[in-house]
Amino acid sequence: MEESSKTSKDLDTLIFPFLGSLEDGEPFEYLLLSIHSDFVEIAILEWLVNRTILHVGDKVDLYIPELLSEDYRFTRRVADTVVTAQHSNEMRGEIYRISLSKTDTCIVKSLSFDEFTHQLPSTILLTDLLISLIKDSLILKQGVRVYLKHLVPYFSRIVNFSHKEYVKLEEFFLHDVLQRIKDSEYKLANLYQLIREELIKPEQIPIYIDLESLRDILESEISLTLFNIVFAEKKDLNMTERLPSQTAYGFGMYINAIKTLEKRLYSNYNHIVLIYLKSLI
Repeated sequence: MEESSKTSKDLDTLIFPFLGSLEDGEPFEYLLLSIHSDFVEIAILEWLVNRTILHVGDKVDLYIPELLSEDYRFTRRVADTVVTAQHSNEMRGEIYRISLSKTDTCIVKSLSFDEFTHQLPSTILLTDLLISLIKDSLILKQGVRVYLKHLVPYFSRIVNFSHKEYVKLEEFFLHDVLQRIKDSEYKLANLYQLIREELIKPEQIPIYIDLESLRDILESEISLTLFNIVFAEKKDLNMTERLPSQTAYGFGMYINAIKTLEKRLYSNYNHIVLIYLKSLI
């Protein structure tokens, strides 16, 4: 890649990963290397906690935060396609080029990650924006819990477990997932209350925000891959094409609703990462 040599020198500044997701909604971490009019360059390195391997042709969502200034605007919200993949021994990971739809971007020149960060308006009220994003994330996480509670009864209809087996499954697996969502809600509520009462200056943001902990809170507790593993002994989940139309509609509706809310959470997280970086400048 001709751009790799240019962006590799910026790697030392990329200590705050963003969140992306695969086509099925499963999240992963990545480092944003550079932004161009028709593609972005990202890195998925060995030290990232939640990493994945991408392949050419894969559809991904990167949730790149809005870039607003007099000259640049970047408002991507749709899936992008992996067009090249290259291993880097120097960076100890994979470098990917992700194509962008020209209709969704208006960037008049290429930007490194550092340039991207500095283009954020310095006049923005970072504290107010952060508080708003945390509040919105709390509401979104509450929505995930509500939808999952409605979804749980559908599992009894789409697996071949006996009643006794399903009761155990519900108690030790499904309720555990619900409890983890409640725990995330509780942590977000506490964080929201804390920063609403005590956060005054942008310079205080790194004191109150732990990005690693926040990422763990905002990431999905509902892994479709894990669900398939749990149900594998009983012929997997009978996916929607095997279900009665009404049951299929309900199951698909709640799954799609949950994944839509989770994507908004990932977008919120990436905005918070940039707010954090901006507070350090």
